[in-house]
Amino acid sequence: MRSPNRIAATATEGDKRKRRTLSMSSAATLTCLLAGLLLGAPQQALSAASVPPGEYITEHGRGSLTIRRGPDSSLTFSLKSVGPNLHLCTLDGQIVRGRATLDTYQDEKACTVAFRAIAGGVDVTAGNPDQCRSFCGARASFEGAYLRPLKGCDSASMNRSRDRFRRLYDRQAFAEAYETLAPLFETCTRTMDWLTLGWVRNDLAMTQYQLGRPADCLATLEPLSADAAMTEEEARERYLPGDWENYEPIVMETRANIALCTRRQKQ
Repeated sequence: MRSPNRIAATATEGDKRKRRTLSMSSAATLTCLLAGLLLGAPQQALSAASVPPGEYITEHGRGSLTIRRGPDSSLTFSLKSVGPNLHLCTLDGQIVRGRATLDTYQDEKACTVAFRAIAGGVDVTAGNPDQCRSFCGARASFEGAYLRPLKGCDSASMNRSRDRFRRLYDRQAFAEAYETLAPLFETCTRTMDWLTLGWVRNDLAMTQYQLGRPADCLATLEPLSADAAMTEEEARERYLPGDWENYEPIVMETRANIALCTRRQKQ
């Protein structure tokens, strides 16, 4: 026969196990409730937090995306991208729950555009590409990764640096001009469009020439040397008319600058 004390002790241990079970059950219930609240939270707020306002640029500067937050915390965007032969995409609207809905032609489905935060930027995709074609030229597309530019590589900063470079170069302050342009060339090429990069290469090369560095001048222009050696016929076969119209002045400048630096190097 068990003693009353033993029975009491057994009952106490049973009560403890019961209380632990109830506590674990309550914790699990609370976790589920919290998860439900998070899942049920307004998706617009979550999307707004995941796609921060700012300026974004694709690799090689093919497209630019600007996201702005309004006084009412709404998000609006404007997007522009350039394809071959200067065909454009132009879109703008409001982002709601990570998605924009843009009206197209009457009786046609709307164009939907999704914005998703990725490392270092925003990924932009068309939910229904056929409906979104009305916002683009035949050769253009706006989908892809838009990156937050490095410090000094956003469009406003680059314009300021290039303007300052021109003023210094015109004053023949070549050392200061070089120090102004070189960081832009070294840092921003990933998100710089090909035409701007062509002009920057030539500006930097001519500054190196003025500083008595012809070998560096030729090295800076080397990626453009094959195009500089093309005949007019070869150029028109390689490039579409709209692209060549904008690229031809860069090629002509490159030819002249290669000739200058080559002569200086031989002296």
